[in-house]
Amino acid sequence: MHNAQRMVHQHQRKRIIICLVLGLVVVVATLAVCFFLNKTTHRAERLTLQQQTRHALDTTLAPLMALQLPASLFTGSCQDASLKLREYVVARPSLRAVALVQNGEVGCSSLFGEHHVPLNSRQPWFPSASVHIWLQQDKLLPQHDPVLAIWLPTSADGMSGSLQVVNIGYLADLLWATQSDSGAKLAIDVGDTWFIHGQGLTQKLVPQPGESISTVQSSVPGISISLIGPSITRLAIQDLPSQLPLALLCSLFAVWAILITTTKRLSFIRELQTGIAGKEFVIYCQPLFNSATLKCTGVEILLRWDNPRQGPVSPETFIPIAEDVGQVASLTRYVLYETAIRSACFPEEADFHIGINVAAHHFQHGEILDDIKQYWSTQKPVQQLVMELTERDRLEDDDIQYIAAMKTLGVKLAIDDFGTGHSSLQRLEMLKPDILKIDKSFVTAIGSDAVNTPIIDLIVALGHRLHIDMIAEGIENHEQARYLREHGVSTLQGFLYGEPMPVEEFSEWLARYEQAGPSPAGE
Repeated sequence: MHNAQRMVHQHQRKRIIICLVLGLVVVVATLAVCFFLNKTTHRAERLTLQQQTRHALDTTLAPLMALQLPASLFTGSCQDASLKLREYVVARPSLRAVALVQNGEVGCSSLFGEHHVPLNSRQPWFPSASVHIWLQQDKLLPQHDPVLAIWLPTSADGMSGSLQVVNIGYLADLLWATQSDSGAKLAIDVGDTWFIHGQGLTQKLVPQPGESISTVQSSVPGISISLIGPSITRLAIQDLPSQLPLALLCSLFAVWAILITTTKRLSFIRELQTGIAGKEFVIYCQPLFNSATLKCTGVEILLRWDNPRQGPVSPETFIPIAEDVGQVASLTRYVLYETAIRSACFPEEADFHIGINVAAHHFQHGEILDDIKQYWSTQKPVQQLVMELTERDRLEDDDIQYIAAMKTLGVKLAIDDFGTGHSSLQRLEMLKPDILKIDKSFVTAIGSDAVNTPIIDLIVALGHRLHIDMIAEGIENHEQARYLREHGVSTLQGFLYGEPMPVEEFSEWLARYEQAGPSPAGE
């Protein structure tokens, strides 16, 4: 019982560690997923913002770039022309002024009326026969606001044309009116000069630490739009604190799930150890018969659990769970000891077969050898112990050495459920088993399944070739028994000849069976 309590305490500590680690992993994983989703979202939002801003800018500048003033404005009086120019400016809120240039001189403007100023004295690029756009701090305007100027030539020599002055600050306000909470700043680049919304003109665009710049080209030649703001990574990180509750909720759910799972495992371990300590497991045996004489030559030991708290538990239920939680070795030790102390229930013959199932991992570090010595050999049974290695798990190569050591103790090795698991010709050569037990799924197919029946023939031929005894399990009718007998299977096992029974009842059953005189034909 102390051993059971120790295992329960160890399992509880593992549960706590697993839950803490799992909870931390889920939090980190959830935040990591949120981080990448945040980056994707912010990247998409910034791209959408750039596209919307570019569209708004292009929509505003397109009619200005297509301006075609009547020739009469250039040839008539400035008084008449300035009135028309003012009407043009009033209809476009972002436009600050329009001026007419003739022979290199600003002769008339919507802002100052008649105003004779040589343009080449202010703009070194003039004259220009092509469209020219630039940013400048215009000292002629009130408050010296920065402006975007557009030159549209009307003469081949570039000395005459129209000059439009856009209030770039006002235009930027219109473009950015709904984006003030985006965390980014708008910058418009024209040539080598930048206008930064809320700051003014600059010759160099330098982001601050933690900021990034993303740029798109406008459809207006020579103009690009940039967004300056926190990097996508920084924005994604800033959003994580608000998503921490979600991560904690996912973590709690995962911990709850693992607690439910491990609670069931812990409950089963407790039940299992309580059952072993309280001797709730009952040792059953199923007879084995010589196929030629039908003499009982041995038994396979089976385990039944009459749980007083939950009622009878099927081996198909508790054996796989015991294997899953690593407790099947405890059951094997129990069976070894309980069978050994009841060996008097069986014929005291050295060749009487007593088969006990063993899992592959029980061979690790030679553990099975110690258990055979402690729980079987100390009781000195005279019968032949056969350890039936189940095929559900693969025996590791490093543990095969313990099979030879087990045989030096007088114990034979059988491969149980042969043909359904990990065995191969190479593995058989390495394991060197004494007995092959043909799985009942193949036996059941005799007479009804044309696919599986040849498999039995192959197994039998293999056993004869390697000089290995064979036991066929699950025989339920005479047709199966006759087929196996004719094909040289030496030992039969199944409900046709004998059902499982408590070990204590075997002696009486055997006496009745021998007195009845079994028929070699098995009919």
